[in-house]
Amino acid sequence: MEQTPTTRFPPLTLGELVGIAGELQTLVGAQLQECLQTSSELGLGFYHDRRIQWLWFDLDPRRPLVLKLDTPPKLKKLTKPLSLFIRSNFVGRRLKALTVRIESGRVLVLEFHRSSEEPSEGEMNLEIRLLPHGQNVIAKFLDKGISDSKPKDLPSAPIEMREDEERRTLDDVTQAWLALKSARSQPTQTKKDAPEKVWARAIEKKEAALVRMREELEIKASGAEREAGEWLKANGTLEVPQQWKELVDTDKSIAWNIQELFRLAKDKERKIEGTRARIELVESELAKLRNDGPIAHQAAPAPEKSLLERADAKGRRFKLAGDIDVYIGKSAGDNLALLRRAQPFDYWLHLRDMPGSHAILRRTRGRVVTDGELVQAAKWVVEQSLKKNELQLKGERYDVLIVECRFVKPIRGDKLGRVNYTNDRVLSIRF
Repeated sequence: MEQTPTTRFPPLTLGELVGIAGELQTLVGAQLQECLQTSSELGLGFYHDRRIQWLWFDLDPRRPLVLKLDTPPKLKKLTKPLSLFIRSNFVGRRLKALTVRIESGRVLVLEFHRSSEEPSEGEMNLEIRLLPHGQNVIAKFLDKGISDSKPKDLPSAPIEMREDEERRTLDDVTQAWLALKSARSQPTQTKKDAPEKVWARAIEKKEAALVRMREELEIKASGAEREAGEWLKANGTLEVPQQWKELVDTDKSIAWNIQELFRLAKDKERKIEGTRARIELVESELAKLRNDGPIAHQAAPAPEKSLLERADAKGRRFKLAGDIDVYIGKSAGDNLALLRRAQPFDYWLHLRDMPGSHAILRRTRGRVVTDGELVQAAKWVVEQSLKKNELQLKGERYDVLIVECRFVKPIRGDKLGRVNYTNDRVLSIRF
């Protein structure tokens, strides 16, 4: 029988937790910046290595886990007493120690530094219990304390670690957890998804898109801005007819209003041409769908165009994996065209604090890009930006920015192709 992701994903063993705690020692000394909580997960954001790294706890009763993430998952965040307590008492403090309380079983303890004015008595730690059906988070701050749920009694007998077991690393657990999340978020195909229904839904989507675009075209084609601008030129007064009053700013000069109205008119006319082109494309796709029929539509999907083709841009392409490509534009205009046609969850890469090429790492939705794959992509970007090969760069170190495309915005009017970005990750690579 084929196993599901859940059955292939057992809870952590004590030996695995001890090993993972050893890997997490790099966070000791890091400052806690944020605490996020959902219905069954808790995230602690530590500032380490010039970025926030997330120590994430999945408190699923069947398999509570500890993970290390670059960005928190897109989940509904909640304000709960535990997260409020942690923010009030622990955020801003540095991690003093991270240990496993072996005598209690799978219990991870995070101890924090206290200031010189605070008493030396009393605990100042977070106790995360990762026992199946006994999962819990207990926060203790001097004489105060709070827990996520009512604590259960811990095992009284000593716990033994099996030395012969095959143990997963922190990266193994994190990647498996992310893959499980991705698999759960993907829609499952049912018997209802017969070729006829898939074909019918595709036609409905195309028809609905045509209705929306034709409505947009009708609104854009009104030409009110150009008519109002021409009227101002001819009459030289801001007392325009009633239908144009909303288009005119009476606090500004006539010259400013004329210039702004013609600018808006040109912008709208460009959009009209784009909308007409999209309408023609969708109309041709709809006609082909109807002519091909459901079986042909199901059996022979059209090959996906490369990002360069979609953006009508010139540049280079690096095949990183079967489902991952990296693109670099030939010019600033090509780079911006690639960025505008990228998917929100694609990655934008650029040398940090240095001039160079923008790159887009294109991936399928839910595809987790490993650190090894990101390093390969970053090295290629450095080579293309500096026009040197790996041998010429041997021994040198560079920082590469990695940002999801939804957090990258082109600077309006900038001919050099510069952008503003947030939520960046810095990847340091050495050749």
